[in-house]
Amino acid sequence: MAINIDNQGSVNRVGNNGYDNDLDRLAGQGDGMMSEGISVLYKFMNLYIYLAQGKFEVMSAKADRARNSQQAANEIDSIIAQLKKAGDTGDLPPDVLNYLREHNINITVQNGGKNSNGDIDSYLKSIGHPDGKGLDKGQLDVIKGALETDSGRCSDFVTQSQLQIQKQMQSYGVSVNLINSMQTLLAEMNKSIAQNIR
Repeated sequence: MAINIDNQGSVNRVGNNGYDNDLDRLAGQGDGMMSEGISVLYKFMNLYIYLAQGKFEVMSAKADRARNSQQAANEIDSIIAQLKKAGDTGDLPPDVLNYLREHNINITVQNGGKNSNGDIDSYLKSIGHPDGKGLDKGQLDVIKGALETDSGRCSDFVTQSQLQIQKQMQSYGVSVNLINSMQTLLAEMNKSIAQNIR
């Protein structure tokens, strides 16, 4: 029986066209759910690219620092190699000293069985060579070790960053696959609708 939205007395009756009108209204809205889903996935893709790019920039800076710290350590190593006798001393190269200061690289020394950390200037003052000149092999070794430690930490950071970027790119790939699947499904739906209309 027809239900109409007319009120006849106290009885609400609905007409045959009510359901059809609802279908027409929904059809006119388009594939809102599919479009919204694809839009959300595109936002995820942009997010993954943004995160990966930021991580890559930091990783590149850390990779440069790892290389520079190792080069500074090698520079000190070449000075140590020139110290043939027990009493021989060498000077800390000015560029290495400036590098240690600019990057605030801590020098770790043992004092009474305990490790203590400080910047390069504090260490040089503690050993009586604030200008970095006249350092013996052991003192140069301490500074070299600090540089190698810094290089190793930066290298570890780079390795971890590579893994994180890889995960983000995998998530990006999943989003791409989902978008392709939804577009394929949408195309099949449209094809089926077109065939039924004929």
